Amino acid sequence: MTQNTEFQNLLLLLENEDTFELGLQIAQNYEAEFEQHFGYKLEECKTLIRLLRGIKRPFKEITELQLLQSTVEELSSSFLLLPFLQVLNLSSNQLTTLPVEIEKLENLQELDLRNNQLTSLPVEIGTLEKLQFLSLGVNRLTNLPTEIGKLRNLKELFLHQNQLTTLLDEISRLEGLEGLYLCNNQLSYLPTKIVELKKLVALDLSSNQFSNFSPEIISLENLIILSFSDNQLIIIPAEIGKLKRLHTLNLSYNQLTSLPVEIVQLESLQILDLRDNQLTTLPTEVGDLENLQSLFLNNNELTTLPQSLKEQKNCRIYVTPNNSLREYVKNWENVFFE
Repeated sequence: MTQNTEFQNLLLLLENEDTFELGLQIAQNYEAEFEQHFGYKLEECKTLIRLLRGIKRPFKEITELQLLQSTVEELSSSFLLLPFLQVLNLSSNQLTTLPVEIEKLENLQELDLRNNQLTSLPVEIGTLEKLQFLSLGVNRLTNLPTEIGKLRNLKELFLHQNQLTTLLDEISRLEGLEGLYLCNNQLSYLPTKIVELKKLVALDLSSNQFSNFSPEIISLENLIILSFSDNQLIIIPAEIGKLKRLHTLNLSYNQLTSLPVEIVQLESLQILDLRDNQLTTLPTEVGDLENLQSLFLNNNELTTLPQSLKEQKNCRIYVTPNNSLREYVKNWENVFFE
Protein backbone atom coordinates (compact mmCIF):
# COMPACT_ATOMS: atom_id res chain seq x y z
CA MET A 1 0.00 0.00 0.00
CA THR A 2 1.51 3.34 -1.05
CA GLN A 3 1.85 6.21 1.40
CA ASN A 4 -0.66 8.23 -0.65
CA THR A 5 -3.23 5.42 -0.39
CA GLU A 6 -2.61 5.21 3.36
CA PHE A 7 -3.29 8.94 3.71
CA GLN A 8 -6.51 8.64 1.69
CA ASN A 9 -7.61 5.87 4.04
CA LEU A 10 -6.80 8.19 6.93
CA LEU A 11 -9.13 10.81 5.44
CA LEU A 12 -11.87 8.19 5.33
CA LEU A 13 -11.36 7.51 9.03
CA LEU A 14 -11.74 11.23 9.75
CA GLU A 15 -15.06 11.22 7.88
CA ASN A 16 -16.64 8.54 10.01
CA GLU A 17 -18.13 9.35 13.42
CA ASP A 18 -17.08 5.99 14.86
CA THR A 19 -13.50 6.10 13.62
CA PHE A 20 -12.81 9.84 13.87
CA GLU A 21 -10.76 9.81 17.09
CA LEU A 22 -8.75 6.85 15.83
CA GLY A 23 -8.07 8.78 12.65
CA LEU A 24 -6.74 11.75 14.64
CA GLN A 25 -4.35 9.47 16.49
CA ILE A 26 -3.08 7.90 13.28
CA ALA A 27 -2.76 11.36 11.70
CA GLN A 28 0.18 12.03 14.04
CA ASN A 29 2.17 9.59 11.90
CA TYR A 30 1.35 11.57 8.76
CA GLU A 31 1.97 15.12 9.93
CA ALA A 32 3.91 16.10 6.79
CA GLU A 33 1.17 14.75 4.49
CA PHE A 34 -1.48 16.35 6.69
CA GLU A 35 0.14 19.76 6.50
CA GLN A 36 0.68 19.47 2.76
CA HIS A 37 -2.98 18.53 2.18
CA PHE A 38 -4.81 20.87 4.57
CA GLY A 39 -2.28 23.70 4.51
CA TYR A 40 -1.77 23.75 8.29
CA LYS A 41 -0.01 21.69 10.92
CA LEU A 42 -2.10 19.02 12.64
CA GLU A 43 -1.91 20.71 16.06
CA GLU A 44 -3.11 24.01 14.58
CA CYS A 45 -6.33 22.62 13.21
CA LYS A 46 -7.42 19.74 15.44
CA THR A 47 -10.33 21.81 16.76
CA LEU A 48 -11.51 22.68 13.29
CA ILE A 49 -11.11 19.11 12.05
CA ARG A 50 -13.33 17.92 14.92
CA LEU A 51 -15.99 20.43 13.93
CA LEU A 52 -15.78 19.76 10.22
CA ARG A 53 -16.06 16.01 10.23
CA GLY A 54 -16.48 14.82 6.70
CA ILE A 55 -14.45 17.66 5.14
CA LYS A 56 -11.59 16.27 3.08
CA ARG A 57 -10.75 19.33 0.99
CA PRO A 58 -7.82 21.59 1.85
CA PHE A 59 -9.03 24.39 4.09
CA LYS A 60 -8.05 27.04 1.57
CA GLU A 61 -10.55 25.54 -0.88
CA ILE A 62 -13.51 25.76 1.51
CA THR A 63 -15.81 28.66 0.63
CA GLU A 64 -19.03 27.51 2.34
CA LEU A 65 -19.83 25.95 5.70
CA GLN A 66 -23.29 24.82 6.79
CA LEU A 67 -23.09 24.14 10.54
CA LEU A 68 -26.69 24.75 11.57
CA GLN A 69 -27.85 22.70 14.56
CA SER A 70 -24.33 21.48 15.26
CA THR A 71 -24.35 22.29 19.02
CA VAL A 72 -21.57 24.84 18.49
CA GLU A 73 -21.06 26.81 21.72
CA GLU A 74 -18.05 28.88 20.71
CA LEU A 75 -16.68 30.25 17.46
CA SER A 76 -13.05 29.41 18.08
CA SER A 77 -10.08 31.02 16.41
CA SER A 78 -9.68 27.82 14.38
CA PHE A 79 -12.19 29.28 11.92
CA LEU A 80 -9.47 31.70 10.93
CA LEU A 81 -7.87 28.79 9.10
CA LEU A 82 -10.59 29.23 6.47
CA PRO A 83 -9.40 32.46 4.82
CA PHE A 84 -11.57 32.12 1.71
CA LEU A 85 -14.83 31.36 3.47
CA GLN A 86 -17.72 33.20 1.80
CA VAL A 87 -20.78 31.58 3.38
CA LEU A 88 -21.01 30.63 7.06
CA ASN A 89 -24.23 29.25 8.55
CA LEU A 90 -24.13 28.83 12.32
CA SER A 91 -27.87 29.13 12.92
CA SER A 92 -29.60 27.18 15.68
CA ASN A 93 -26.55 26.61 17.84
CA GLN A 94 -25.61 27.79 21.33
CA LEU A 95 -23.34 30.75 20.64
CA THR A 96 -23.29 33.48 23.30
CA THR A 97 -20.47 35.61 21.86
CA LEU A 98 -18.45 36.14 18.71
CA PRO A 99 -14.65 36.44 18.90
CA VAL A 100 -12.98 39.66 17.81
CA GLU A 101 -10.95 37.54 15.40
CA ILE A 102 -14.02 37.30 13.18
CA GLU A 103 -12.50 40.27 11.36
CA LYS A 104 -10.08 37.82 9.72
CA LEU A 105 -12.93 36.28 7.67
CA GLU A 106 -12.58 39.15 5.23
CA ASN A 107 -14.11 37.27 2.28
CA LEU A 108 -17.36 36.48 4.07
CA GLN A 109 -20.47 37.41 2.07
CA GLU A 110 -23.20 35.57 4.01
CA LEU A 111 -23.30 35.11 7.79
CA ASP A 112 -26.25 33.37 9.43
CA LEU A 113 -26.29 33.52 13.24
CA ARG A 114 -30.02 33.32 13.89
CA ASN A 115 -31.42 31.31 16.75
CA ASN A 116 -28.45 31.48 19.09
CA GLN A 117 -27.97 33.23 22.45
CA LEU A 118 -26.01 36.31 21.40
CA THR A 119 -26.38 39.34 23.68
CA SER A 120 -23.92 41.61 21.85
CA LEU A 121 -21.70 41.85 18.79
CA PRO A 122 -18.01 42.76 18.65
CA VAL A 123 -17.15 46.04 16.95
CA GLU A 124 -15.02 44.00 14.56
CA ILE A 125 -18.21 42.93 12.77
CA GLY A 126 -17.83 46.19 10.88
CA THR A 127 -14.68 44.96 9.14
CA LEU A 128 -16.58 42.35 7.10
CA GLU A 129 -16.90 44.74 4.19
CA LYS A 130 -17.94 42.09 1.65
CA LEU A 131 -20.92 40.96 3.72
CA GLN A 132 -24.20 41.03 1.77
CA PHE A 133 -26.44 38.90 4.01
CA LEU A 134 -26.48 39.07 7.82
CA SER A 135 -29.03 37.22 9.92
CA LEU A 136 -29.07 37.92 13.66
CA GLY A 137 -32.69 37.03 14.33
CA VAL A 138 -33.85 35.10 17.39
CA ASN A 139 -31.06 36.14 19.72
CA ARG A 140 -30.90 38.38 22.80
CA LEU A 141 -29.46 41.56 21.34
CA THR A 142 -30.38 44.80 23.11
CA ASN A 143 -28.24 47.04 20.92
CA LEU A 144 -25.89 47.03 17.95
CA PRO A 145 -22.36 48.41 17.61
CA THR A 146 -22.13 51.61 15.60
CA GLU A 147 -19.57 49.86 13.41
CA ILE A 148 -22.39 47.92 11.76
CA GLY A 149 -22.82 51.02 9.62
CA LYS A 150 -19.58 50.13 7.84
CA LEU A 151 -21.19 47.16 6.07
CA ARG A 152 -21.80 49.16 2.92
CA ASN A 153 -22.42 46.08 0.72
CA LEU A 154 -25.10 44.63 2.99
CA LYS A 155 -28.37 43.89 1.18
CA GLU A 156 -30.35 41.87 3.75
CA LEU A 157 -30.32 42.48 7.52
CA PHE A 158 -32.42 40.27 9.80
CA LEU A 159 -32.82 41.45 13.40
CA HIS A 160 -36.17 39.88 14.24
CA GLN A 161 -36.95 38.48 17.70
CA ASN A 162 -34.35 40.33 19.71
CA GLN A 163 -34.73 42.92 22.49
CA LEU A 164 -33.98 46.11 20.58
CA THR A 165 -35.62 49.28 21.88
CA THR A 166 -33.89 51.68 19.48
CA LEU A 167 -32.28 51.54 16.06
CA LEU A 168 -28.94 53.22 15.47
CA ASP A 169 -28.61 56.19 13.12
CA GLU A 170 -25.68 54.29 11.61
CA ILE A 171 -28.16 51.92 9.98
CA SER A 172 -28.73 54.71 7.48
CA ARG A 173 -25.18 54.25 6.20
CA LEU A 174 -26.09 50.83 4.79
CA GLU A 175 -26.72 52.43 1.43
CA GLY A 176 -27.16 49.14 -0.43
CA LEU A 177 -29.71 47.68 2.01
CA GLU A 178 -32.78 46.18 0.33
CA GLY A 179 -34.40 44.25 3.18
CA LEU A 180 -34.63 45.23 6.87
CA TYR A 181 -36.48 42.83 9.16
CA LEU A 182 -37.17 44.10 12.69
CA CYS A 183 -40.28 42.23 13.80
CA ASN A 184 -40.69 41.09 17.43
CA ASN A 185 -38.57 43.72 19.12
CA GLN A 186 -39.51 46.64 21.39
CA LEU A 187 -39.20 49.52 18.93
CA SER A 188 -41.52 52.51 19.17
CA TYR A 189 -39.87 54.83 16.64
CA LEU A 190 -37.38 54.86 13.77
CA PRO A 191 -34.30 57.07 13.42
CA THR A 192 -34.94 60.03 11.14
CA LYS A 193 -31.92 59.13 9.02
CA ILE A 194 -33.57 55.91 7.88
CA VAL A 195 -34.87 57.98 4.96
CA GLU A 196 -31.38 57.60 3.47
CA LEU A 197 -32.00 53.90 2.74
CA LYS A 198 -33.06 54.67 -0.82
CA LYS A 199 -32.77 51.06 -2.05
CA LEU A 200 -34.94 49.55 0.69
CA VAL A 201 -37.74 47.42 -0.80
CA ALA A 202 -38.83 45.36 2.24
CA LEU A 203 -39.40 46.65 5.78
CA ASP A 204 -40.88 44.50 8.53
CA LEU A 205 -41.84 46.33 11.73
CA SER A 206 -44.49 43.89 12.93
CA SER A 207 -44.87 43.00 16.61
CA ASN A 208 -43.23 46.09 18.05
CA GLN A 209 -44.59 49.04 20.06
CA PHE A 210 -45.36 51.65 17.42
CA SER A 211 -48.34 53.85 18.24
CA ASN A 212 -47.67 56.19 15.31
CA PHE A 213 -47.00 55.48 11.66
CA SER A 214 -43.37 56.65 11.46
CA PRO A 215 -43.33 59.58 9.01
CA GLU A 216 -39.85 58.60 7.83
CA ILE A 217 -41.34 55.63 6.01
CA ILE A 218 -43.11 57.91 3.56
CA SER A 219 -39.71 58.88 2.12
CA LEU A 220 -38.82 55.24 1.35
CA GLU A 221 -40.42 55.44 -2.07
CA ASN A 222 -38.94 52.16 -3.36
CA LEU A 223 -40.71 50.07 -0.73
CA ILE A 224 -42.51 47.04 -2.15
CA ILE A 225 -43.32 45.22 1.10
CA LEU A 226 -44.28 46.98 4.33
CA SER A 227 -45.50 45.22 7.46
CA PHE A 228 -46.77 47.13 10.48
CA SER A 229 -48.76 44.21 11.85
CA ASP A 230 -49.35 43.79 15.60
CA ASN A 231 -48.58 47.30 16.81
CA GLN A 232 -50.76 50.02 18.32
CA LEU A 233 -51.51 52.15 15.28
CA ILE A 234 -54.66 54.26 15.39
CA ILE A 235 -54.24 56.38 12.25
CA ILE A 236 -52.61 55.88 8.85
CA PRO A 237 -51.45 59.21 7.38
CA ALA A 238 -52.73 60.42 4.02
CA GLU A 239 -49.11 60.58 2.83
CA ILE A 240 -49.07 56.80 2.55
CA GLY A 241 -50.26 57.37 -1.00
CA LYS A 242 -46.69 58.33 -1.92
CA LEU A 243 -45.54 54.72 -1.69
CA LYS A 244 -46.41 54.07 -5.33
CA ARG A 245 -44.41 50.83 -5.64
CA LEU A 246 -45.96 49.11 -2.63
CA HIS A 247 -47.51 45.75 -3.51
CA THR A 248 -47.90 44.29 0.01
CA LEU A 249 -49.19 46.31 2.96
CA ASN A 250 -49.86 44.56 6.25
CA LEU A 251 -51.67 46.65 8.87
CA SER A 252 -53.35 43.78 10.69
CA TYR A 253 -53.71 43.58 14.49
CA ASN A 254 -53.74 47.31 15.20
CA GLN A 255 -56.43 49.73 16.40
CA LEU A 256 -57.43 51.36 13.13
CA THR A 257 -60.96 52.71 12.83
CA SER A 258 -60.59 54.15 9.32
CA LEU A 259 -58.31 54.39 6.28
CA PRO A 260 -57.35 57.53 4.36
CA VAL A 261 -58.89 57.89 0.89
CA GLU A 262 -55.33 58.37 -0.40
CA ILE A 263 -54.90 54.62 -0.18
CA VAL A 264 -56.26 54.54 -3.72
CA GLN A 265 -52.95 56.08 -4.83
CA LEU A 266 -51.18 52.80 -4.06
CA GLU A 267 -51.59 51.78 -7.67
CA SER A 268 -49.28 48.75 -7.44
CA LEU A 269 -50.94 47.26 -4.36
CA GLN A 270 -51.72 43.55 -4.63
CA ILE A 271 -52.15 42.47 -1.00
CA LEU A 272 -53.82 44.57 1.70
CA ASP A 273 -54.13 42.98 5.14
CA LEU A 274 -56.46 44.80 7.56
CA ARG A 275 -57.42 41.92 9.81
CA ASP A 276 -58.17 42.44 13.50
CA ASN A 277 -58.68 46.18 13.61
CA GLN A 278 -61.74 48.26 14.51
CA LEU A 279 -62.82 49.32 11.05
CA THR A 280 -66.48 50.17 10.64
CA THR A 281 -66.24 51.40 7.03
CA LEU A 282 -63.84 51.44 4.12
CA PRO A 283 -63.30 54.37 1.76
CA THR A 284 -65.20 53.80 -1.47
CA GLU A 285 -61.97 54.46 -3.32
CA VAL A 286 -60.51 51.13 -2.18
CA GLY A 287 -62.46 49.52 -5.00
CA ASP A 288 -60.35 51.48 -7.50
CA LEU A 289 -57.19 49.55 -6.64
CA GLU A 290 -57.06 47.71 -9.95
CA ASN A 291 -54.12 45.43 -9.09
CA LEU A 292 -55.51 44.29 -5.75
CA GLN A 293 -55.58 40.49 -5.51
CA SER A 294 -56.16 39.82 -1.79
CA LEU A 295 -58.02 41.95 0.74
CA PHE A 296 -58.14 40.65 4.31
CA LEU A 297 -60.88 42.22 6.45
CA ASN A 298 -61.44 39.52 9.05
CA ASN A 299 -62.37 40.53 12.59
CA ASN A 300 -63.41 44.11 12.09
CA GLU A 301 -66.75 45.83 12.66
CA LEU A 302 -67.81 46.14 9.06
CA THR A 303 -71.47 45.77 8.11
CA THR A 304 -71.08 46.90 4.48
CA LEU A 305 -68.38 47.07 1.84
CA PRO A 306 -67.89 49.54 -1.03
CA GLN A 307 -69.94 48.32 -3.99
CA SER A 308 -66.94 48.96 -6.25
CA LEU A 309 -65.21 45.96 -4.65
CA LYS A 310 -67.89 43.68 -6.03
CA GLU A 311 -66.62 44.42 -9.53
CA GLN A 312 -63.06 43.50 -8.64
CA LYS A 313 -63.35 39.94 -9.95
CA ASN A 314 -59.60 39.29 -9.57
CA CYS A 315 -59.60 40.29 -5.92
CA ARG A 316 -60.41 37.74 -3.22
CA ILE A 317 -61.97 39.39 -0.16
CA TYR A 318 -61.78 37.63 3.19
CA VAL A 319 -64.21 38.57 5.94
CA THR A 320 -65.54 37.24 9.21
CA PRO A 321 -69.18 36.29 8.82
CA ASN A 322 -71.59 38.40 10.79
CA ASN A 323 -75.29 38.52 10.03
CA SER A 324 -75.36 42.02 8.56
CA LEU A 325 -72.29 41.61 6.36
CA ARG A 326 -73.25 38.11 5.23
CA GLU A 327 -76.56 39.43 3.97
CA TYR A 328 -74.93 42.43 2.31
CA VAL A 329 -72.46 40.39 0.24
CA LYS A 330 -74.55 37.26 -0.32
CA ASN A 331 -74.38 37.62 -4.10
CA TRP A 332 -70.72 38.61 -4.28
CA GLU A 333 -68.59 35.99 -6.01
CA ASN A 334 -65.28 37.28 -4.68
CA VAL A 335 -66.06 37.23 -0.94
CA PHE A 336 -64.87 34.36 1.26
CA PHE A 337 -65.89 33.85 4.87
CA GLU A 338 -63.30 32.80 7.43
